[in-house]
Amino acid sequence: MKPALTLLWPTVAAGIDVAAPEGVNEALVAGVRKVVDHTRVPGLDLHFASTALDHVPLLRRFGDAEAVEWWLHQVQQMVRAVLRDGFGSEPDCDLEIAATALIARDGDRVPAHRHSGHHFTVVYYPHVDASSGDRLNNGALSMIDDRAWRYRWQNRNPAFRDGAAFRIHPRTGLLVAFPGYVLHETDTYRGPGERVSIAACVDVKMEREYR
Repeated sequence: MKPALTLLWPTVAAGIDVAAPEGVNEALVAGVRKVVDHTRVPGLDLHFASTALDHVPLLRRFGDAEAVEWWLHQVQQMVRAVLRDGFGSEPDCDLEIAATALIARDGDRVPAHRHSGHHFTVVYYPHVDASSGDRLNNGALSMIDDRAWRYRWQNRNPAFRDGAAFRIHPRTGLLVAFPGYVLHETDTYRGPGERVSIAACVDVKMEREYR
């Protein structure tokens, strides 16, 4: 796997379209539905669960084991590909993964936040109803540079280009990685259907120091 890297000073985001085996995305969506139903807080009009929870054990419990392991493998491969690009070789490390399953429906958005306690955030979209071409309503993932009052990074990668803002437009099968310290949010999702995503927080445990 060789992700297409986009330089965003002082950070890097990587994105790649993943061809899931037949039935895997459907199995992941079914598992996410069970997890979200199990963790939803009664009385709150939200279709996504608390990001304070680690849903990996629940995904394994309620979901298809092979599909969950396939997704975890993709997350690891993405992070290792980014690390190889930075180190110039395969780093000797272990990866610890926690994750949150989310379902967005009409009117849902995720406010600006960061996962500063983790090295990487990796988001996978097993199902998105809104087309990537509907850029006003598809609940895009927006990166925010909060050093200059919500100024958003100028980006020069035409695959991600959306004017002056760095927005990643979700589509089924898209896998995206970026550092955990990056402030980010999702724009409001509009229209019929759903956007299903699994956001993984990844910690890199190095076996030795690199110089």
